[in-house]
Amino acid sequence: MERDARIDVNRQHADMIVNQISRERESFARDIAATKTKARILVWLGFLMSVFGAIAFMVPFLQAMKDSSPTTTADPLASGLSIGGYPILIIGFGAAVVGQFVLIAGIILHIVAASRRRQLLQMPDARQSYGGWR
Repeated sequence: MERDARIDVNRQHADMIVNQISRERESFARDIAATKTKARILVWLGFLMSVFGAIAFMVPFLQAMKDSSPTTTADPLASGLSIGGYPILIIGFGAAVVGQFVLIAGIILHIVAASRRRQLLQMPDARQSYGGWR
């Protein structure tokens, strides 16, 4: 009473493993793409905040330089625009500082996404390396 071995059971099991690895790899790739998109948005937002903050910071100084003469000195905090009672110089400086932190966070996220992408590329693709049970 000799029975033949069932090879198709092992093949089914191996196919299930390969499919699971492929799904995990694709999920990892989607996570990397999402991180890269967030990083790109944060870098641009931080850059724009820094530029507009620096411009807002410089406006009172430029107005004070234009209005001043060699005999008088103008205080850039006293003369100039204010928003909600706060001088635009302080608001611009705060926006520039926050923009720098957002920019740095975006750069860090970009570095993380690049290293994770490199890690993904070093992982063997299960669909290509799986030859089946023969």
